[in-house]
Amino acid sequence: MTGQPRIALDDLTSDALDALYDERDAARDRLDYHEQSLLPDLRRRAESDRQAIGRWRARAETAEARVTELEAENARYEEVVVGDLNEANTGLQRQAARVEARVRELEAERTNLLSVLTEAVDWIRDGDLRDRMLDAITPPRPAALCGCGRPDPGPCNPCPDNTPSLHCACDCTPAQAEHGEGAAGM
Repeated sequence: MTGQPRIALDDLTSDALDALYDERDAARDRLDYHEQSLLPDLRRRAESDRQAIGRWRARAETAEARVTELEAENARYEEVVVGDLNEANTGLQRQAARVEARVRELEAERTNLLSVLTEAVDWIRDGDLRDRMLDAITPPRPAALCGCGRPDPGPCNPCPDNTPSLHCACDCTPAQAEHGEGAAGM
């Protein structure tokens, strides 16, 4: 061992050694007692813990499966919602285009009305409003009719006969007969 000489055991040392042996035996007895009383309890606890771990694993697997289901369902909902939103967006874009077209129409109408109002104000300033209003509400005079029943566009310029007839503008027989020479000259 260490190369030191052995110490001779005397009665005191022998008693101390016996006490150590007794302590060792008592520790072994306590260990045996604890192994017999505590070990089965520890084994039951360990088995209970293994079962609890198994239950927690099963719950975790169930939860994982549910998460997968919910993710798939969410993806379907997103697809439907995105499709609905795209349809709604397209509808809104069409509606916005119709509204913009209507706004442009109304703006053109507004511009037209403003020009009419401006023109009316100018007429009022110039004093022509009464005459223009009378012209607007007075029905047009019927045109003179040619012998054939066509409206008279008025005499030609210059009219060879200086007459207000259709002999220059109409080639119908009654006009030619009425103004034979002028109509025939055309």
